[in-house]
Amino acid sequence: MASLRSLCSTTSVWTVDLAHLLRHFGLDVTLATTMVGANPGYFHEGFYMENMAEDQCRVTQLFKEAERAGISIDQRSVPMRELQACLLAGTHLIIALVDKRRLCCSFMCRGGVLQVGGVSCIPSICGYGEAYTGHYVVVCGYNAETDSFILQDPAAGCCNITVTSATFDSARKAWGTDEDLLIVPVAGKKVSATDIHKVQVYGKTSLCDRCRCKADTATK
Repeated sequence: MASLRSLCSTTSVWTVDLAHLLRHFGLDVTLATTMVGANPGYFHEGFYMENMAEDQCRVTQLFKEAERAGISIDQRSVPMRELQACLLAGTHLIIALVDKRRLCCSFMCRGGVLQVGGVSCIPSICGYGEAYTGHYVVVCGYNAETDSFILQDPAAGCCNITVTSATFDSARKAWGTDEDLLIVPVAGKKVSATDIHKVQVYGKTSLCDRCRCKADTATK
């Protein structure tokens, strides 16, 4: 833990901080975002306001250094179907910045899996204020039959979290997130013929292409 603090000494952690941290440990990483640099619209956003002045310089510099560090920057809004296809292939994990309040709705734990169902939420009951609350989750998979995503949430303790596509999309696209995603290949996982079929059902995607999730790896 001490070594991690020395590598990322700030308590105001941005997605590009995490990208550089992952790259430091030798992981291939793509950062997809709608905003390269610190979004000036957040200067008066409560979640960012306290540290924004110093964060802006650091974040801008980290984006400038990204290519040299081996980090791919993909500036765009990633469509839901691309996320679904990439996760169905099973070759990548995705770390998503979400508004925690949007995931806090109709919680129910069954069989060790935390189910997140409804569309409404009372933030005060969940322990959050009315303003944006930034939070990172690991997106581990997608279930096409139930149209839901499987998440690992550091704040959820022992459980996985299953959320509907609509809930996840609302949380990841909320104001304050810039739709930030970190896409990380799973070590040693190659695309099988079944994986390729799953991707083709959802359409060949540029996200999978970006992550080197290509059909020709099946023959290697």
